[in-house]
Amino acid sequence: MEVKGTAIKNTKEWVKKNYGENKWQEIVEALPQNLQAEMPDGYVFSGQWYPFKLFETINKIVIDKIGNGDEKIIFKAAQEGARMNLNGVYKIFMKMAKPAYVAKKAALLYNQFYNFGKMEVISLKEGEYTFNLNFVDNIPILFDRIAGYMEGVLTETNVKNPKVTFTYNPSAQKATFTARF
Repeated sequence: MEVKGTAIKNTKEWVKKNYGENKWQEIVEALPQNLQAEMPDGYVFSGQWYPFKLFETINKIVIDKIGNGDEKIIFKAAQEGARMNLNGVYKIFMKMAKPAYVAKKAALLYNQFYNFGKMEVISLKEGEYTFNLNFVDNIPILFDRIAGYMEGVLTETNVKNPKVTFTYNPSAQKATFTARF
């Protein structure tokens, strides 16, 4: 299982912006040696694939060192990551795009960040969108990141008060995300 460097870089930029370079270095130093070796000096290449374990461990350290054990910090970081990614021309496009159009692209976006699981749109009702992420283990950190990112993207489409939640069905190996606005 691998994750694109962009996902890790979002976390890095969020940490640096809100807590400073020293806090990012503290997170990198808290990584086990084998994972530190994946990103020498804490540098992350956006287009490179990294082991999911690195991504997961960085997020667990963020929960401990910044969130004081509160996992909601991951959701918040992903929301801001979405907004940071959508700048310039993309931001203008998002303000004009219909939320349903953006939702349809969600499955494609998932596959640009992760090389496991399969995201699909289940329904696009007025004010409520449902997505399934199939063929995945129960990884709450991943689900919080996805839900936070979705909420951040929907915010950029001028949707009022979006709220994204998720549930996990272990027997189906499926996470279901519901976006309401």
